[in-house]
Amino acid sequence: MQCKRLPKTEAVADSTEAARLAVAAQAALVRPQAAIAAADAAATALADAQAALETVDPTDTEALLAATTALADAEASAAAADAAAEQYLDEEAYKVALEEQAVAAAEAAEAAAVAAEEAAAAAEGVAPASESARVVVFNPAEGGVVTEGGALLIESTFTDTGGMAIQVPMDAEAYAAADAAAAEALAEANEAEEAARAAAVEAQMAQLAAASPDADEATIAAAEEAQAAADEAAADVAAFLQAVAAAEAEKAAQAATVTVSADGTQMQIKDASGFTATSITTDVGVTITMDQEPIEIAMENLAVGAVQKAITTGGETLIARKASGDDELPVYYNEDGTVATKADGQPYTVEDLVALTLVFED
Repeated sequence: MQCKRLPKTEAVADSTEAARLAVAAQAALVRPQAAIAAADAAATALADAQAALETVDPTDTEALLAATTALADAEASAAAADAAAEQYLDEEAYKVALEEQAVAAAEAAEAAAVAAEEAAAAAEGVAPASESARVVVFNPAEGGVVTEGGALLIESTFTDTGGMAIQVPMDAEAYAAADAAAAEALAEANEAEEAARAAAVEAQMAQLAAASPDADEATIAAAEEAQAAADEAAADVAAFLQAVAAAEAEKAAQAATVTVSADGTQMQIKDASGFTATSITTDVGVTITMDQEPIEIAMENLAVGAVQKAITTGGETLIARKASGDDELPVYYNEDGTVATKADGQPYTVEDLVALTLVFED
């Protein structure tokens, strides 16, 4: 079944057809002269080939073959050029053909204009593509955001030490609400700090006035009031800063967060479940310190026969390995292959582990 083309597609198609006919009409204006010139050139080339053949030594087979081939090509070219020129000898027929092409070009151009108007009308009220597309905005001074359909997917900001904090919201709406609350708390804290600075200046001026030898009781009382106002303003700042910290904590709770150091060797991770981990990268591998539950999950998921380096609470390095599929948790070995035991002779368990190590292969 043939589908009806959209107005925009029709506009493009009609414009293309109009352009094609316009080029054809333009070419038609110079086609007769070109055809006649080509016929003259072909006739000249044929005469030259005939003359060259007459001068060839009949005993030179290679030269005779080349001259004969050249003459045959010249004859074919001359015949084709003459045939092309003959079609333009009937001037009346040629003019009719030109008029038909011109009319077709005009009609195609009109159809293209109509289709373009329909496409423009159809586009009115259609939401911009940016509202549904994934958009990345990056500010070299602050960080960047990635949105899709207007919803925040990733937010990254630079840290005070030159690293980067990357947050991935678990719930876009909840994260947006927490972000707005954090921004409002920060704005209120900034206003409180400005008010506290102004109150502190007023208190200092009042203290200077009260320190004057001729200061009266009203001046001294005013200084005391100004100082009390400054102390109250400072207390307000502390309260607002606590509110900012709480708002930022709520915002962080709505997202998984990865904080990367400036040199990229250290990362602090908080996943969507609230578990935390810290990784340190060296030349030989990566050591990841994590909460107990993620370590337990990692040990339970360890493949049979695979080995995993782990570090205990006492700093010992162990090798975890499952011998068979029946083992729910691995057995822990020393690096020399012997079964690892604690100082009291008891075997190590997953509760004794605090970190896992991934070793780079050579």
